[in-house]
Amino acid sequence: MTTMMALVLALASLGAADAVPLAGDYQVIQRGPDNTGACFAPLGMEVPAGAMMKFSVTRHGRPVASGELKAETAMAGDKAGVPIAGLKPGGPYCIDVTATGAGGATVARAKYDNILVGDLWVLAGQSNMAGAAPVKEKLTPDPLVNTLGMDGVWKPGVPPTHRLVESDSRAIKDLLLGRGGVKSEEQIAEAAKQSLSGENPWGGASCDTFFAVWLAKETGIPQGLIPTAFGGTSLDEWSPDLLDKGDASLYGNMVRSVVRAGGRVRGMLWYQGESDAMSGDPKTYDTYFDRFKRFVECARRDTGNPDMVVITAQLGRVVIMPWEAEPRWDGLREQQRRAAAEVPGVHMVPAADLALSDGIHVGWEGHKILGVRMARVALPHVTSDGDRPGIDLAAARFANAERTAINVDFNYVAGKLHAEGLPAGFTLALPDQPARDLFFKIEFDAEHPNRVVLCRGSAVDPAAKLCYGQGMNPILNITDGDGMAPCSFGPVPIEAFEETK
Repeated sequence: MTTMMALVLALASLGAADAVPLAGDYQVIQRGPDNTGACFAPLGMEVPAGAMMKFSVTRHGRPVASGELKAETAMAGDKAGVPIAGLKPGGPYCIDVTATGAGGATVARAKYDNILVGDLWVLAGQSNMAGAAPVKEKLTPDPLVNTLGMDGVWKPGVPPTHRLVESDSRAIKDLLLGRGGVKSEEQIAEAAKQSLSGENPWGGASCDTFFAVWLAKETGIPQGLIPTAFGGTSLDEWSPDLLDKGDASLYGNMVRSVVRAGGRVRGMLWYQGESDAMSGDPKTYDTYFDRFKRFVECARRDTGNPDMVVITAQLGRVVIMPWEAEPRWDGLREQQRRAAAEVPGVHMVPAADLALSDGIHVGWEGHKILGVRMARVALPHVTSDGDRPGIDLAAARFANAERTAINVDFNYVAGKLHAEGLPAGFTLALPDQPARDLFFKIEFDAEHPNRVVLCRGSAVDPAAKLCYGQGMNPILNITDGDGMAPCSFGPVPIEAFEETK
């Protein structure tokens, strides 16, 4: 038997901030603190004052809710429609709205199919978020995953998600013309026409769809994606100071996209930093932490989402940058790790152990792993069940008085750490020397599943510092029982041996 949900049938009791206007099929409504969704289903045409509004909500053809109310004068004209509250997470719902005049004849009707109630995620950053990997297989749309297209139209969530040529944002169009290899507005329009036809969708794969599909399958909660990223962009191009430019700036377009989706989101997926690491200006790469912290604070303020969780990807591998840029790459990774440790609600997962599709972009198989890693971090925020940050360094300490072994402990390990083949990725930075792999044995501690033991043939200089995942193309193979991997870190001091540890 279908359980009838509680309904609010008056605009006065359904605030504009709570009711998400329906814009079309496949829309995902962000559920509120009470774990329900509220929407306003417009008729899209004028109706006479005094008309009777009727609506029905069905799921898979079965009735979920229905009701009617008399149209108030304030609801006439283009505001005519029905507010509906108490929609439980799930779907897909079909919402049918009609208006009948004094004689009982239908004067207006609107129907919305495949409406979902769940969580929304805004996607931002540069090319590894926008998607640069070739799409290797045509995925069957998941009925619980939809995307707010860059043209402002909701659609099933399948890669490519960032179909940039379809965007109606001035910032995206200008970037396509300036650095995207597109020569004219006419060329953009023609590419958009082909992309929208579905025969040749524009763009590549990212982690986003894999993220959303895993979360939906694991929780049964629908997931919606809001793409706003663009390749090659720096953090300054995402500056909150550009908000007043509206959709002519990346930041303004991101805020506009959140508003388009209803104004509330569960969180943000962020993959960016390559452009800042490539900069030769210390004012750019040495200030990333401060600028990113401000970006997060402003994004929460400007979208009205003070508790928005931000899940970031630490810089991955690259083989096309000059090697003299390596310290900047490592330094930016460390700033990203610091942001996850110090900025509330910011989490990070690694990408430096993932396979690439070219010299700098994570490939299809790598994005499958990255998407699930981000989803595992997002999971407690979807289920309201604690916290699950990415794996990070807890402590590095000498394991004996002779300083010939180092215990490296990690936080948030699921099951136990392991590796296929010999564990790799640790280096020592000795005073006035570059970091090198100086360990003859790296092993796991059976009594401490979150510990890696590094063994050296001679005493380690107490001034040495430890690194993991350093360099632009490290070899890394350590993961836990969930396929999560430690984030790159270092150089960090090694704590002195203590008998009780």
